[in-house]
Amino acid sequence: MKNGQMKFNAFLWIMCFFYSCSSGLNSSDTIINIFKTNEPLLFSSYFSDIHPIILVENRPLGTLGKVNFADDFIVISSFDLLQQLAVYDFQGHLMAMRDDIGEGPEGFGEISDFAVYDNKIYVLQGYHRKISVFDSSLRLLEEIKISYSASGIYVNDVGIYLYHLESNPDFPFRLSFFEAGNMNGLIQFDETLISAPLTGNFFIGLDSKSFIHYHPASDSIYLVNETNVNGFHLNFGSSFIDISKFKDLHPLERLKAYNEFEGYKDLSNGVRLSASELLFSISHEKKKKYLKVDLSSRQAQLIQTIKNDLLPLPSNVFFEQNHLNAAWYWQNSETLSKFYQLNGSKIVDTQKINLPNDPESKVVFNLPYK
Repeated sequence: MKNGQMKFNAFLWIMCFFYSCSSGLNSSDTIINIFKTNEPLLFSSYFSDIHPIILVENRPLGTLGKVNFADDFIVISSFDLLQQLAVYDFQGHLMAMRDDIGEGPEGFGEISDFAVYDNKIYVLQGYHRKISVFDSSLRLLEEIKISYSASGIYVNDVGIYLYHLESNPDFPFRLSFFEAGNMNGLIQFDETLISAPLTGNFFIGLDSKSFIHYHPASDSIYLVNETNVNGFHLNFGSSFIDISKFKDLHPLERLKAYNEFEGYKDLSNGVRLSASELLFSISHEKKKKYLKVDLSSRQAQLIQTIKNDLLPLPSNVFFEQNHLNAAWYWQNSETLSKFYQLNGSKIVDTQKINLPNDPESKVVFNLPYK
């Protein structure tokens, strides 16, 4: 991320904003039609192998927030008694852990989101408007001040990108590019997204300079690269949730209305399958399903199940993220133990993972691409 190149890229982003980006669906968005299929998605169609990594939890992780891979280590955010960040090696051994990321001795840790780039860990402290950069031992390398609060971060060869969920009349853009202490607007989303009751991971890495940006309460996704932003509208007809109808409700009533909606909603767990294919989880008729989106053919398939034909494992898989070489997800040992109990006679012992006794221990699965 050299300074001159970053300034040039920032200029391109600004030009893109004024000429091609606007709020919500516009006439330049590509329509992606959706078809239903009864065929499961096979892991072997996209991944060459699957590598289980049992996390040795000398200290309890508690509830996991996010899992991300670097070249040589795994980074996990979680919440036990305090919000914490943990680094593991590929054998599952704990390398470092911190629960003091925040302001002052009673900061209780503020980790709005984090990203991994070039074996550095970028921790967004959105409320305190700064990014703390750590090495794999969680030693602080630098702190970057930002001008506005943010709730999501993504880093690639081009620079640092921040997602803004809260409305700010002085800074109305939802996605920003950060360079040399300045933020430049990229995409101005529909203001109704501010009323969405959900947050989550908003980025899918495609290569070193481009990514997909999405939101759980939006039926449009955006391909962001060095020179432009292209919108793709997922054609659910009138069946995708319209959160603008909930904006005047009390927050608890809004959440209740969202949970009771039976159409399509909650586009999440986005991951790259191939150069042109993406996979999301999505809720339909109050059941979790999957949506495979092909950007090249401009078609998407609504899929009922995933089948792990690389190793006998549960099919209720929800991916975390991916980098250029692999994708990953995680499950509790308890989930895997119950699966083995129900299917014990069908699975040979050599295909079973040697699980720890603690049912709350976590297993991370790394899947290299073909």
